[in-house]
Amino acid sequence: MRWSQERTDLLKARWIAGDTAHRIAGVLKITDNAVIGKVNRLGLSGSHKGPPTKAERKARRDPSLVSPHVAATAPVVNGSNPVAPEPVSAPREPVTLAELQPFHCRAVVSLSPPLYCGGQRVAGLPYCDACARLHFAGARTAPSTMHI
Repeated sequence: MRWSQERTDLLKARWIAGDTAHRIAGVLKITDNAVIGKVNRLGLSGSHKGPPTKAERKARRDPSLVSPHVAATAPVVNGSNPVAPEPVSAPREPVTLAELQPFHCRAVVSLSPPLYCGGQRVAGLPYCDACARLHFAGARTAPSTMHI
């Protein structure tokens, strides 16, 4: 494929405007890799914008901007970053796949035999409150000394 000056100018304009390689490739009717290769050969920046500003970095750390599901499962203490919630111990009877109802939590608690949590699902999530806390806050509560 030959790059005409018109196609190169269109690629530059769309890249600088912040379009993705996939979107530009769709417009030019070429592959994403062709766009990325040309961008590299032209020496255009790998990112569409410069480093994040102080306000953008602060917005990323702002817990009020976290997804409502994650925010509900990871409480904020004294305005700091979300912390791991206290474990919730609600005794519930695990259910089999045949017993699973639309309102049941979908967290797998046993693989042999396959059993599901069976708690009451949180609206918009496949998990109950306790399992949502486990699944969505687990990365923050993992021990700092992980063995790889």
